[in-house]
Amino acid sequence: MAFIVRHGTGIVCVSMKEEDLERLQLPLMVTTKENEKKLRTAFTVSVDAKEGTTTGVSANDRANTILALASPNSKPEDFNRPGHIFPLKYREGGVLKRAGHTEALVDLAMLAGLPPVAVLCEIVDDDDGSMALLPKLQQFAKRENLKIISIADLIRYRRKRDRLVECVCVTPLQLQWGSFKSCCYRSLIDGMEHIAMVKILHDLGVRTMRLMTNNPAKYTGLKGYGLSVLGRVPLLTPITNENRRYMETKRLKMGHVYGSRSSAGEREEQDQNDSAGVQDQTPEA
Repeated sequence: MAFIVRHGTGIVCVSMKEEDLERLQLPLMVTTKENEKKLRTAFTVSVDAKEGTTTGVSANDRANTILALASPNSKPEDFNRPGHIFPLKYREGGVLKRAGHTEALVDLAMLAGLPPVAVLCEIVDDDDGSMALLPKLQQFAKRENLKIISIADLIRYRRKRDRLVECVCVTPLQLQWGSFKSCCYRSLIDGMEHIAMVKILHDLGVRTMRLMTNNPAKYTGLKGYGLSVLGRVPLLTPITNENRRYMETKRLKMGHVYGSRSSAGEREEQDQNDSAGVQDQTPEA
């Protein structure tokens, strides 16, 4: 803790999950609507531990307060308010929901198999007193023999490792075009562009497909995730007086391709009402 205070701003925060903050009855300092901080960091009321501290400001006192916050046996009455340690509310979903230090710390703790509580400080640039940026942080880490990782690294790792969707319902469909299977998936985090569809396909074991779409942008969205689009199956929609202008606008402004031809060489795609479908087929290992 003395090292943190010496090299940081003096503001020491503790990232915690909502259930632990509620257990300790630590409300937000201001409501989400009232929060005017640029990054919307979710500060709760500050605290000092009642036991093992004096003024609460020394490195020893702060360490004892942090240990009390991390203890599953602590109770609301174990803390004085306000204090010198600032708990922060972690947003469920972690860095995949909010790419912030608060979320990165708790994510790292959980990935390491540790309780979801972590200490946060900002390193000060020795030259001018500003917040140290990446080049200076790399120098600092090397000098102090510390590991360094970026939030972007953590996001990439979690996207690759985590299961972000789950299948909640499967229903057989008998249509005039044949037998189909409708799978309903629920996002475990948030809907993100292309990610939900990609995770669903991986869960189903699909690696190659003929994409039912009129929107060329869909190919680009899928290529980066190890999926191979062998060809396009157009979505045919009757042209009416009501939708004619809408369909023409999509063709002219968004490059949508309408027609019945489909081949592996085509790099055409579509989005009818901004959605794409995948024809049922045998998964490829």
